[in-house]
Amino acid sequence: MDKNDIVTKWEIYLTVEQNKEKKKFNIWEVNPNVNIWEIYPSIEKDVKYVIDIIGPKWALLITAHLARRTMRFGELIKAIPDINPKTLAQRLTELEENGIVTRKQYETIPPKVEYSLTEKGILLAPIYFAMCEWSKRYPYRIQD
Repeated sequence: MDKNDIVTKWEIYLTVEQNKEKKKFNIWEVNPNVNIWEIYPSIEKDVKYVIDIIGPKWALLITAHLARRTMRFGELIKAIPDINPKTLAQRLTELEENGIVTRKQYETIPPKVEYSLTEKGILLAPIYFAMCEWSKRYPYRIQD
């Protein structure tokens, strides 16, 4: 059994702000009747690796905002009003260390710093789409 037996390909196009070129991403809709462990025996290790990078609180939301466009620190604070500035700075540093985010500092007064996704960060897009599709299928419900 191979990947073609268990998936239907969706093609998604995103405009990458840095160079305005179209990039093609694939998302896979998994057939629930197939054991994904047979196809991806390293799934546990792979999922843990991704969670280590985008799992810390706010990291996924930060990268989702940066998927829209390059942003400055203050713009991210406004876009995610519940985040503490210290936490934002810490998450941006972690994401930069993991090669997900790039930080560009301009030598101006006052200093100007912009954050954007790297190629590695842009390739997280299918995760966002899959989460959005799952959320549409199973909407949040407040428990009584």
